[in-house]
Amino acid sequence: MLRYAKCLIIQLLESVACNSLHSAEERICRWLLHAHDRVVGHSFQLTQAAVSRALGLRRATVNMVCSKLMEQGAISYSRGDLTVRDRSVMEARACACYGRVARAFERTSQPLARFAEELPMPAPASRDP
Repeated sequence: MLRYAKCLIIQLLESVACNSLHSAEERICRWLLHAHDRVVGHSFQLTQAAVSRALGLRRATVNMVCSKLMEQGAISYSRGDLTVRDRSVMEARACACYGRVARAFERTSQPLARFAEELPMPAPASRDP
């Protein structure tokens, strides 16, 4: 739990710094990459209004950046359905904050995965009367 809390603190501090230092495009790409990391597959529901509220940007700014990403083939977007088409384009456009937060979560999840694999599985309960 402490490792996870540390990751959340790192993400919070990076977000504060990122929101004051980086461009809207870098911040939106970072946010979309983090969202993509947490879903199964390449498509998910996300409105431009939700992104604008989360990042404190105008919806028109989010629309402009998403349109640019669609032109570059990074995403496809229609009525709240977002699909990541070329993650490498978004990674190139995102700020370095994305990599720092992603590495922190990766370091935290590795020990947990090993721990879960090492847990002894309980024997199935006998159903004899």
